[in-house]
Amino acid sequence: MTLEQTIFWLGVTLLGLFLSALFSGMETGVYCVNRVRLIVRAAGAGGHAPDWSANLLRRELDRPDRILATLLIGNNGANYLGSLGITALLSGAGHGDWAIVAINAAILTPLLFIFGETLPKDLFRAEADRLSPRLAPALVAVRWLATITLMLPLVRGFAAIVTRLLGGEGEAALRTAREKIGALLKEGVRHGVLTESQTALLDRAFTLRDLRVRDRMTPWRQVAWIGADWPRERIENALRSRPFSRWPVVDGHGKIVGVLESLRLWTAPNAKPRSLIKPPTRLKPTDSVRTALLKMREARTRTAIVEENGRPVGIVSIKDLVEPLTGPLVAW
Repeated sequence: MTLEQTIFWLGVTLLGLFLSALFSGMETGVYCVNRVRLIVRAAGAGGHAPDWSANLLRRELDRPDRILATLLIGNNGANYLGSLGITALLSGAGHGDWAIVAINAAILTPLLFIFGETLPKDLFRAEADRLSPRLAPALVAVRWLATITLMLPLVRGFAAIVTRLLGGEGEAALRTAREKIGALLKEGVRHGVLTESQTALLDRAFTLRDLRVRDRMTPWRQVAWIGADWPRERIENALRSRPFSRWPVVDGHGKIVGVLESLRLWTAPNAKPRSLIKPPTRLKPTDSVRTALLKMREARTRTAIVEENGRPVGIVSIKDLVEPLTGPLVAW
């Protein structure tokens, strides 16, 4: 083997080792990068210009199966280059096949483990936020190359087939979008981007979406009400007995005819109670909290009657509906 050939194959070996280090480090980097800070950098928040490399990495991370397949292909290609270079150097030095295999295992394997795996992974674990965005353009270039050569579609297709055969549905089966966001929020707290109180508020906001009116209403058997045909004196006695600001009004058949506000009754001593009754806002037990709040806002009321099949099953206030988000409200 000539000197030029030796230099060439030595360069191939070193290139394979270098690329293996980059792909191994990048694999750790995409797991360790702070997603919250990455989004902030990509958006250019805080008066800073948008970071295009951070935005590039953010878009790649939106397709985790694709980015991991790209890194897998790149790492295997780099390892092949390193092995090819070592084999050519040993073959040029006159070693036989078995000697090449033995020396390859004795030299290349430790080199790849130390310089191509361990050291770069430790480096990217410590500097993921700084190094990962810088290598995003190179990662995109490798992805395009792997796509053009059909390696990436083949790897992803094979992975999808295996996943289906094993009964999984990929990442979507492992974590819902809400769980992903929850993980991002926890990561934001861990890195000091979000406070505990901010994260608690967002967690409650996610929980609120699953709540229904039946989860927050007061059951009808616990509700104090007044009769539509009651005389004023009896109504006043009922209002004095309990400190409620709004009372459901029920007719002789047990149906809701409206809601009476205590304040309106006390400020109109000469008015007939029936003339002070407001039409009720009716909700279903299965209505979401969001739907209930919208209906009550449109009706400009703070209290709604929960009905099922035309019969009252409970009562709910805006306070009941918003407390899962805000926490207990003492004054209302």
